Amino acid sequence: MKKAEWLECITCRDERLIKRLKSFEGSLAKCTECGLIFRNPKPSYETIKEYYKDDYSNIFLEEQTKNYRKGIFRHFLAPSIKDKGEGRLLDVGSGYGIFLSLAKDLGWEVYGIELSEDACQFARKNFGLNVFCGDLEEASFPKDHFDVVTLWNVLDHTTNPLEQLLEIKQILKDNGLLFIRLPNFLFQGKSRCIGEAFDRLFFGHTNLSRKISVSHLYAFTPSSIANLLERAGFSTFRLKNSPPAKGDPYCAFPFLGDILLNWIKNSFFISCELLYHLSLGKILWGPSMEVFASKKEQKF
Repeated sequence: MKKAEWLECITCRDERLIKRLKSFEGSLAKCTECGLIFRNPKPSYETIKEYYKDDYSNIFLEEQTKNYRKGIFRHFLAPSIKDKGEGRLLDVGSGYGIFLSLAKDLGWEVYGIELSEDACQFARKNFGLNVFCGDLEEASFPKDHFDVVTLWNVLDHTTNPLEQLLEIKQILKDNGLLFIRLPNFLFQGKSRCIGEAFDRLFFGHTNLSRKISVSHLYAFTPSSIANLLERAGFSTFRLKNSPPAKGDPYCAFPFLGDILLNWIKNSFFISCELLYHLSLGKILWGPSMEVFASKKEQKF
């Protein structure tokens, strides 16, 4: 990998407003103007594609097939898009097809985009899904083609989230819905600090900081994802806490067991929801966020 270089902020296009985040060992930088956080240096698209070819299957197949997020998928499909009726739905970063299979069962005409060939083959073989192996631009979908586009924990993995959103705007219908789920750095940054404190307490044997804090190529706060959406031309959006996934997909707390861990997760989520409603939607402290956006003014 090349020597680290400061990258310009994709939202502000300014190189001078960047600072390192010390708690992340200098691997993350932050734009002091809009708050966007990103990895520096950023790996190339070829490096990312090789990762999905070689390592993705071993890491995520068990998580997907154990249906850790199936409850979240159903939670979204039931209330969020039930009024839109049947139509075309694209899932960017569709993985092994669990979400698309649920949407297909509800009558949606579903499509997927996925970099991992193994995941694509699994989705095609087990669910009969139409999944394109590659990135969104390579798929060359026509303009105004989809009623719904979803990105489940994907946007923060992309090499340029702004370019992804601009491409999605082209293929999404005027009254279409864009849904994004992604880690909330307001929580992830604090959890990293807590994990580091435990690591120091146990002389580095726990490695808890890396297990309980999620940061990929980009890390978003509610304000920075709103800024990025606005720059991409999505004028209407709503942000909320996302329900937690079941179980322990990252094996951070194997000694707790799923029952106790799920109780802790749900209790914390309820606390975050209470704070969210008391603040009239201004404070989001959940580990993950859900973002709803549209190309035109629309209430959700």
